[in-house]
Amino acid sequence: MSKKCIWCATKEGELSVITLDGAKGEGSDVTVCSDECGTQIHEFSAFAQSHIVHFLVGLLVLPALGLIPLFWGYEGLSLLLICGFMGGTMILFPFATPQTMELLGARKSALLARIMGALIVCTGIILMFVLPNASG
Repeated sequence: MSKKCIWCATKEGELSVITLDGAKGEGSDVTVCSDECGTQIHEFSAFAQSHIVHFLVGLLVLPALGLIPLFWGYEGLSLLLICGFMGGTMILFPFATPQTMELLGARKSALLARIMGALIVCTGIILMFVLPNASG
């Protein structure tokens, strides 16, 4: 597989390798096509490192809190909260897998993550209204 820019996924132009600072002081080498893409991926990497805890809390802890309405029989509200917390987290912190970033580039991967987050929120809203009617 030929090398692509990690930010925009283009194969054109003169590609160069830069090192991104890692969370544990380790660096990872990535390929970029321009200084602008290098700046963008540095900013995105710094954003990801500074918000990884928020991302994990938003995907694991907050949806668990969405289970509380189940104790009072509010299944629709519970689904809305779970989907809302998970989708909102993906919209605020659009982090994708390394494989997705390699395939699409970081910019399109972040857009895809935000779209998926919005779809999850919409699913929660729809299920909130559909679920009570499905129980009889």
